[in-house]
Formats: sequence, C-alpha cells, structure tokens
Amino acid sequence: MFKMAPESSPASEDKPNPIVVEARKAILKDRLRENLEDYEICIADYENQGTLDFVKEDNEWTLQFHRLVMREYAREVRNRGGSAHTYVIRLQDYLSWLRSHGYKNSEAARKQYVRFLHDSR
Repeated sequence: MFKMAPESSPASEDKPNPIVVEARKAILKDRLRENLEDYEICIADYENQGTLDFVKEDNEWTLQFHRLVMREYAREVRNRGGSAHTYVIRLQDYLSWLRSHGYKNSEAARKQYVRFLHDSR
C-alpha cells in the first residue's frame, strides 16, 4: 500500500486531518498506482472563490481548503515519482475557451481546459 502523511496529528489523535482525507479520496478516485514514474497530472486552481463556485457547481469547499487538498494531492503524486502542475482557471478565459470549442461547463470540459493550459505553456 502507498504511504501518505498521517491522517491525524499528535494534538488530535482521534480526528482525521480533513485535507489528507480528501486528498486520499481524490487519489482513490483517480486510481493512482504506486509508481507514477513518467506520470504527469494537471491540477486546477481558481482565481477566486466565485470562480471555483461557478466552475464546480456542486462545490462545497472554500478556495483555501481546495488549495490545501490539491497541494497534498500533488505532494503524493511527486512522492510516487510523478510530476504535478497547477494551473489557475480565470473565469473569463475559461468561458471564452468553452464558447470557442462549443462546450458547456462540465468536469470533462474543465479537465480539457486545464490540459489546454498545460499544453499552451
């Protein structure tokens, strides 16, 4: 099994760290394998809370919590030998990109946009 940061800190042995818990959920969702050598992941960040809430309609996280979880996720990808790149979604640019490609806002479109940002660097 893979190694991650402990879910709890010495100060709160009975409470799991919610950041680590959410990062683990993301890792399980993405079915990341133990060895990620030559693996590259692109992570979405958001310019502000409003952009996060608009782009991810079912969002329940604050922007700060999202960033902490994604930082933990990226750390774990790197620990497994992969590389992680973070790209900021700016709402107006994202909406223009959606229109130009004829897409509606969705998880799949968001992933494609972040990949577009990566490929355009």
